[in-house]
Formats: sequence, structure tokens, C-alpha cells
Amino acid sequence: MKKLIKMRAKRIIFIRLVTAILTAVVAACGFGPNYNKPPAADVDGSPVPVASGVERDIESMRTANFEFIFVFKRKDGEIMTADDKAYIKSVAKPEPNRFTLSDDEKSVVAGSFYKFEPKVIDTLEKRFIVEDLSPVKTADTLSNNSNGNHANSR
Repeated sequence: MKKLIKMRAKRIIFIRLVTAILTAVVAACGFGPNYNKPPAADVDGSPVPVASGVERDIESMRTANFEFIFVFKRKDGEIMTADDKAYIKSVAKPEPNRFTLSDDEKSVVAGSFYKFEPKVIDTLEKRFIVEDLSPVKTADTLSNNSNGNHANSR
């Protein structure tokens, strides 16, 4: 009988110890700054503008160092259908490296390391509003590198 009481006491102590450790871990991980929440105001007190979905996606393309960034929207302003997305991918291939549906499914943001052929852009402009948001190239970017090859000869 005494063994049974000792075993139960040990089990209770073990359960309390595990509970205390888990509580400490959860408490340590659960509190702290929320990095996902945008700051409510700038240093001078003015509100910080929150980027829209398409702006975030464009910035994501820039962060990924895509040399060419395009935004495609339907001319009627409606959401992109499966047919619209398939059409963009079929006409624009193989140039784009990433497609992102954005702006409540009203925009497709495409990022590429390769320049789109003018005829591809012309074809897409017949059906969509096409915005070229590619980063501005400087003279240094377009100049020859040390091997005599063009830096952007795509």
C-alpha cells in the first residue's frame, strides 16, 4: 500500500513538473513584440501608410531582385479568371520566373530575370492593362563588365 502511495506521489510530482516547464515555455514564447503588425504611427506621430496587396507583391518582386516586373489587370476591372491567368502564362512564357495573383484577384504580378519581347507585351496589351514596374537601369548596370560581356545581354 505504501508503494502505491509513493508511486502516485511521484506521478503527481512528475505531472506538476512537466506542466510547470510547459507553462514557462509557452509564456516565454508568447510574449514580445508583434513583428507582423505594422507600426501605428511614424516617429513624428503621422500615421504610417499600410501597403496594399499589390504594392507588397511588387516590393516582394523587387526584394527578389527581379530585373523586370509587370502588373497585368483586366481592362474591365473585374477579377482574373482561370482563363486570364492561363492566357498570361501561355503568352509570356518562358520569361517570367514568378507569377503572383494579387489585389483581391484583380492583378497578376510577374517577376522575371529576362526581358519580355515587345511582341509579347503588344499581345498582352490587347487584352490587359500592362504596367511595367521594372527597376530603373543605370548606366553602370547596362555597361560592359570586366570580361567585355554585356551585363544585361538577355
